[in-house]
Amino acid sequence: MRIIDLTLPLADGMTVYPGDPPVRVRQVHDLASHGWRLHEISLGSHAGTHVNAPWHMAGEGARLEDVPLASFVARAVVRDVSGASLAPGPDGTPCAGASDPGGRRVGSGWPSGLPLPAGVGLIYARAPLDARELPLVLAARPPFVAQAVKFPLDVDVERELCRAGIVSFENLANTAELPRGREFLFCGLPLAVPGDGAPVRAVAILDED
Repeated sequence: MRIIDLTLPLADGMTVYPGDPPVRVRQVHDLASHGWRLHEISLGSHAGTHVNAPWHMAGEGARLEDVPLASFVARAVVRDVSGASLAPGPDGTPCAGASDPGGRRVGSGWPSGLPLPAGVGLIYARAPLDARELPLVLAARPPFVAQAVKFPLDVDVERELCRAGIVSFENLANTAELPRGREFLFCGLPLAVPGDGAPVRAVAILDED
């Protein structure tokens, strides 16, 4: 078994979405004076590597505490596509990537012209999920959608995911280490706080021979 840490470390003054509360981490107790060390941490619910509950952008969406844990721990694949490569398949369904000689889409791992498989989380590591692929994602109803730290979710796309009841993870680190073309177990359990979202410790768990 191999575990890949996909979490950005929380750090004082780290970059946050414009207008969000700043991240503050400061030591308030020290070993010499108190006999132990203790830090005060202040941050917004969408700081660092975090999950967005549907309630974040949907009036009737599920709050974080009402989302099943299975939405945070599920099989996943890396969806290595770019918006520029999206093109209709033989049946008119948008497909991503160029085809190899066997007729399979390079990078996506799925046969051309077919929708995405249901029940598998999608991690966008090389390019963001955009509006052209969004109908495929909504049809597949994955347990979650996630994006690498360099690709913030488009606000309109994020809102449609929330309205569809699909949780989304943002700011995944180390996505270049994830395998391509095969499933692995993703775990992104949030802090047990109610509301719109929370920071997570995200990891990928790989079965290795």
